[in-house]
Amino acid sequence: MKYQRVIWFISVIIEALLFGGVAFGFPFIDFELKSEGVFYNTKCSNGTGDVWQPGKPLCTTAITLYNTLFTVAVVSCTIGVFLVGFIMNKIGMFWTRMIYCTITSLGYIMMALYKTNELLLFPGLAFLGWSGLGYLVINNVCVSIMGKFAGLSVIIFSGTFDASSATFLVLSKLTSTYDLTSMFGFLAILSLYVHFRTFFMMPYDFPG
Repeated sequence: MKYQRVIWFISVIIEALLFGGVAFGFPFIDFELKSEGVFYNTKCSNGTGDVWQPGKPLCTTAITLYNTLFTVAVVSCTIGVFLVGFIMNKIGMFWTRMIYCTITSLGYIMMALYKTNELLLFPGLAFLGWSGLGYLVINNVCVSIMGKFAGLSVIIFSGTFDASSATFLVLSKLTSTYDLTSMFGFLAILSLYVHFRTFFMMPYDFPG
């Protein structure tokens, strides 16, 4: 039982680091997106056929959208806290996590497809913000399995959630080697981890 608790605790830390508050790290990739001219062709060309090229400044409308993106991430987290409790009371923890796992995967897939449609960044980042805080709430609901270390675990989980914004910092440092599309795609595949935890590492009976 002791080892099961340790494994569960470590699995929560990994989940929180990779899929917790990652949306709050958007400012780290803000510069990379701007350097690619995201939103220039749709918001700055004014139908003139002007195409973005490296070095061209973005217009005010495009810059405003970047600020709006971060606002979307913050607001979606707030909404997520309310919804996770409501949904969990209605359909149970397992199906709530399944919904949030699906949202996480869809969020990263949308982020990976931002070059096909720049506006996909909005629902993508919103999904990551919504699901990320949901994992924190659900894991804290289950924290009683840590026994006398439950209080300490809540503190550590919350700290790890905040630190997970560094995930996008790491992405920004790797852009010289990999493009954002590939890295978002990799994280979409890696999001299968939260599905794995839902089925095999949560303290409830498998739904029959």
